[in-house]
Amino acid sequence: MCQIPNPLLYLCCKLSNVALGALTIASGRIRVERLTFAANKVYLKKGNAAPEVKGSIGAVFSHLAEVNYKLWHEVDKGYEIEKVPPDARDGIVKQLAVLNLERAQGIDEIDRQLRPAVEQLQSEAIKH
Repeated sequence: MCQIPNPLLYLCCKLSNVALGALTIASGRIRVERLTFAANKVYLKKGNAAPEVKGSIGAVFSHLAEVNYKLWHEVDKGYEIEKVPPDARDGIVKQLAVLNLERAQGIDEIDRQLRPAVEQLQSEAIKH
């Protein structure tokens, strides 16, 4: 019941945009000081345990894609919340909170890793 016609295609387009952006940044056309993508922190960690997001930047992007896909499906359930049994609604809200927290952690981890990686690429490019 996903509202997005082809979530995988959508995700591929988004990742292509990220890759193009990374190349633009690495080329020096965007100053490294402007690199920050801190996630919006609207969900409380207390009572909403989400797995820690760690690994290489590629692994984090992959995990973030998976979390976004799960999030889309939970949001889809909310479009027809009146059809969801009342006792199941709290579970949807809870899952949305946990997935949003996990998504924010992924964005923060990318933010933490991206700038140093770009700085290293730029310094190596200057040497050559």
